[in-house]
Amino acid sequence: MATPTTSSPRRPSRGPPPPTPLPPPRAPLPPRTRGVEETSLGLMPRYEDLNWTGLEKLSAARYAELARVDAAAWKDELASHDELFAKLGKRLPAALEARRDHMHQKLAA
Repeated sequence: MATPTTSSPRRPSRGPPPPTPLPPPRAPLPPRTRGVEETSLGLMPRYEDLNWTGLEKLSAARYAELARVDAAAWKDELASHDELFAKLGKRLPAALEARRDHMHQKLAA
């Protein structure tokens, strides 16, 4: 009498998992959104919407200075990203390139 054969379960591939794509750039905020403002780098909380307990000496003017986006400095930063991305060539995930392109567009506006 023949004995039934059992097959061993397949082992998953040992390679790294595929990269997770970045979400697409955000659409403009709907008018009902409160507590954040959109900048060229993304969303930033508004001063009045943060809890400043223990940090009462940080004025709204100082917060605005700290949260300000220096477009010229960020353009320089993105130029260094461009150099790195060029070195990566076709190995660069499309989602990263799309995100970088979006940041270039936002800073140019």
